[in-house]
Amino acid sequence: MTCSLENVLSDAKSLVERLRNHDNAAEVLIEQTTSLNKRVEAMKQYQEEIESLNQVARHRPRSSLVMGIQQENRQIRDLQQENKELRTSLEEHQSAIELIMTKYREQVFRLLMASKKDDPAIVTQLKEQHTTEMQAHIDKINEMATVMRKAIEVDEGRLCEDEERIKQLELENSGLRELLGISREAFLVLTREEASDSTSLSALLTSADISLRKSVKKTMEEMRNPSTRPTTMTQDITEPKRHQLITRITPPTTPITAVRVRRTAGRKHRHFCQGQTERELDKYLYFS
Repeated sequence: MTCSLENVLSDAKSLVERLRNHDNAAEVLIEQTTSLNKRVEAMKQYQEEIESLNQVARHRPRSSLVMGIQQENRQIRDLQQENKELRTSLEEHQSAIELIMTKYREQVFRLLMASKKDDPAIVTQLKEQHTTEMQAHIDKINEMATVMRKAIEVDEGRLCEDEERIKQLELENSGLRELLGISREAFLVLTREEASDSTSLSALLTSADISLRKSVKKTMEEMRNPSTRPTTMTQDITEPKRHQLITRITPPTTPITAVRVRRTAGRKHRHFCQGQTERELDKYLYFS
C-alpha cells in the first residue's frame, strides 16, 4: 500500500507540473493571440481609414489638398521656430542658474571660512601654506637672478674680448696699411731709378755700337783695299788670322734682353744678360 500511495503521489505531482506547464503555455498562446488580434484590428482600422481618406481625396480637388499641405508645412515651421526659441531660453536659464549657484557656493565658502577663522589650527595651516608658496616663489626668483647674472657676466666677457680683438685687428690693419704705403713708395722709387738707369744704359750702348760699327767699317775697308792699309799690317796678318780677326770683330747681333740692378754696400752693380756668353761680351767690349 505504501508503495502504491507513493507512486500515486509522484504521478500526481508530475501531472500537476505538466498541468502547470500546459497552463503557462496556454497563457503564452493566449497573449500571442491577443497581440495578433490587436495587430489585425489595427491593420483593419488603418486600411479603413486609408480607404476613407482616399474616398475623401477623390471628391476633394487638388488645390485644396495643396493648400492643406502648405498650411501644415507652415505649422511645422512655426513649431520648429518655437522649439528653437524654447531651446535657447532653456540654455539661458541653465547658464543663469549655474551663475547663481556659483555665487551661492562662493558665499557659502566665505561664510564657512569666516566661521573657521577663529580656529588656530586652520590659521596656522593657512600660514604654513602661504609661507611654503612664498618660499617656492622666492627660490624660483633667486634661481632666475643667478642665471641672469651668469648670462650678463658671460656677455660682458665676450664683449670685452670682442673689443680687444677689434682693437688688435685695427692696429694690425693700420700697420699693414703703413707697410703697404712704404712698399708702394719704394716700388715707385725703384721703378723711376730703373727707368733712368735704362735710359742712360741705352745711350751708352748706342754710342758704343756706333763706334764699334765705325771701327769695323774702317777695318773692312782696309782689308778690301790692300793698297790703303800699311805694309806692316799686310805682312803680319795672314789668311787664317784675318779670318779670326773678322770673326772676332764682328759685333754681336743679339740685343740686350734684360738689365738687373742690385744694391750691395750702397753701390749699384749692373749685369748685362745677353744671348751670347761672357767671353763674347768681353771680346765685343775689347774691340769697341
